[in-house]
Amino acid sequence: PVRPWYDQSGSDNHAVQTTPANQPTIVEGGVILDGINIDATNENLVLPSTSILGISGSNARTVMAVMNSEGVDDGFMPLGGWNGTDSSENHFKNYRLRAAASDGTARVEVAGYNTPSSVDVSDGNKHLISSILSGTTTADLDISGDGTISAGSGTDTIDTGDFPLYVGFIPNR
Repeated sequence: PVRPWYDQSGSDNHAVQTTPANQPTIVEGGVILDGINIDATNENLVLPSTSILGISGSNARTVMAVMNSEGVDDGFMPLGGWNGTDSSENHFKNYRLRAAASDGTARVEVAGYNTPSSVDVSDGNKHLISSILSGTTTADLDISGDGTISAGSGTDTIDTGDFPLYVGFIPNR
C-alpha cells in the first residue's frame, strides 16, 4: 500500500492516506505495477490544501496524468479538489479530472465548468491526459488527450477556493 506519496520537489507537500483500507497499491501479487493502482470505491491520497500548490483562486495551473480505466465510471477521478459539503457539481472547486459515465471520455472540470476530450480512457489502454488553465475564464480551460487538444469555451469567470486535493476516490461526493 501507498501511505505517503512523497513530493519530489523538496517542498514536503506529500499526499497522505493513513487509513490502511483506503491506501492505493503499487505492488500486486509480489509484482511492482507500472503505476499507482487506485480503485473506484475508497482508495485515495490527500493533500490538505490546494493553496500550498498554488492552485487556488484564479491561479493558472497545468495538470498531467496517465489514465487507464477498466470501465466507464463517473467516480473514476485521478485528481479532484472538493469542499466536502455536498455532491453538487459546482463544489468540485479546484480541479477534477475524470472519465465521463456516458462514454468514458476524459474531461477536466474547474469550478463547475467542464471541457471534454475526445479520448476514451475506459478502453483498457494508457492515455496521456493534460490540462491547462491559462487564465480566469472558462475559455481558458483546455484539455489534451493523447496530443489532441479540446479548447474551452465561454466567458464565465473561474475562481476556485482552497480545499483538500484528492488523488483517487473522492469520498462523500
